[in-house]
Amino acid sequence: MLVAAAVVAGSAMADYRPGYERPIFRSDLVGMQRTFPLPTELTMTRMDGARLNVTGFTLTEDTGIRCIQAPCPSFRTSQFAVVGFPVILPGNSIQYTAVSNMLVTGPFGRPRIVQRTLVLVDHSNSFLDIFRPYLWDVTVRQGFIVVGRAGGNPEPVYTTASVGPSGDAADDEASADNEDALLAE
Repeated sequence: MLVAAAVVAGSAMADYRPGYERPIFRSDLVGMQRTFPLPTELTMTRMDGARLNVTGFTLTEDTGIRCIQAPCPSFRTSQFAVVGFPVILPGNSIQYTAVSNMLVTGPFGRPRIVQRTLVLVDHSNSFLDIFRPYLWDVTVRQGFIVVGRAGGNPEPVYTTASVGPSGDAADDEASADNEDALLAE
């Protein structure tokens, strides 16, 4: 009886929103360059209902703009979507590649879309790089040009329980609601 009560109480806190990018890990980044934009924070996300462990990244960059009067856009946030499957590197490090399209002002003030690529090498499970200063190595490219390099140590992000169509609590609640609706008819 006590176990059943614990399961019901735990499933009541579940949150399932298809398409929602739920943060998993986040890291403050230390730039390995002195040019702007500087990567300052990276959040690893997983979409509710997705079969992959990692589906995207949110990157915050310092643009270097400092103003006296607000509003001042000193930070820029970009959403990146993971493409392909993670690559397992020698030593058990994992490499994720993600892309984002960004609107920039081109020559003569004409807007154009530039593809940006984020490559994250996660050394959290690596058994070779024990003296590495950071567990995450982040590289941001705009076209073929590297525009940002940084490193950081990830920390878990605690959110409400992420459950979904895999048979977890949200499915149990949905099926219970459906059974109640069928019994009412």
